[in-house]
Amino acid sequence: GRPTSPWYREECERLANNAVKIAQELDADEEASGGGPFFSALLVQQCLAKCRSALFRAKMDVVTGPDGPAVKQVFDRVGGDWWFWESFTADGGPARAPYYMFADVAAGSRDVTSGRGASNSILAVCDARTGVKSWEFAIQGIQPYEFAEIAVAAARWFADEDGRGAFLGWDSGGPGDQFGDCVTGKHLYRNVFY
Repeated sequence: GRPTSPWYREECERLANNAVKIAQELDADEEASGGGPFFSALLVQQCLAKCRSALFRAKMDVVTGPDGPAVKQVFDRVGGDWWFWESFTADGGPARAPYYMFADVAAGSRDVTSGRGASNSILAVCDARTGVKSWEFAIQGIQPYEFAEIAVAAARWFADEDGRGAFLGWDSGGPGDQFGDCVTGKHLYRNVFY
């Protein structure tokens, strides 16, 4: 049989020796517990009702000048690291609205052989009024300080009617610490939460 312990046997008794509960709570066995944590029919229903394909992908040219990083242009509407679910306005940018921007910062290693560098750094942008995600950026293998430059340029680009950039938040642990130092220290971006 399966290796066990006195603690495990006590926990099984606490769960009334229910095989499904044991698989779910103790063994972390999705198949034996009857499936994953979500009902697949519900996921399909929600995706059909709410998910939509991106309108286009693009690349964003970021330049750093005396006022810090800024978006110079967006081009190549076929490929690129940005996914767009909203069209641009006549001036070639996003609509002026309040935005939230969330960053998930990866370590930036390019060494995928040891398991490092496999994660993307991600920016997700949503309309603060509706909560709808409208833009997303994903890139692998850049350092947190490089990612901070892109994030600040994008946050300034996604601005409201008064020119206030997106409210930018990130996890400050691990590589997020260096990212945050660059966002608020080097680039002096202040509309942040971390």
